[in-house]
Amino acid sequence: MKHNSLRRDTRGVNTAVGYVLAIGITTILVSLLLLSTTGFVKSHQRSVIATEMDIVGQTLAAHTMDVDRTIQRSPSPNVERTVNLPDSLGGAQYTIAVRPLDNSETVYDNDPSNETLYEVRITTNNPVAEATILLRSETNIRTAGGSEPVIVNGGDVQIRYDSGSGNMVIENA
Repeated sequence: MKHNSLRRDTRGVNTAVGYVLAIGITTILVSLLLLSTTGFVKSHQRSVIATEMDIVGQTLAAHTMDVDRTIQRSPSPNVERTVNLPDSLGGAQYTIAVRPLDNSETVYDNDPSNETLYEVRITTNNPVAEATILLRSETNIRTAGGSEPVIVNGGDVQIRYDSGSGNMVIENA
């Protein structure tokens, strides 16, 4: 008879079922919260990287044009400038490529100056992002070896005048 009375006794079942349901619902809610914020963080990271790319491009372009103006004003220029750029953008490594645009790509029509229009392209691979800034320079921009396009990695960059070749050289510092 005792066995039959224990089967009808349900006093502790309500507490146990409530506890299991609470843990299950909490687990589902936390999982949904984590899944939903992952997409938000990735989206926010892309936005941060895009903003930082514009800042890096504008900074490099401004310093390059400033060095070019100094070269043009000086009879015997000895210009060297280190530009402090971040090593990464939003946690992503990046590269900077500087290449001249040919005449068909020129944005400005009827330009009487001797300036060349250059494209500064900043790219990352993870996440994939790209930004393009334009700059003008009367002095040719090349690598230390004299080739183009100039490609440098993120981090400090040196801009200098090479009096032997008459080129402005951009390279990693």
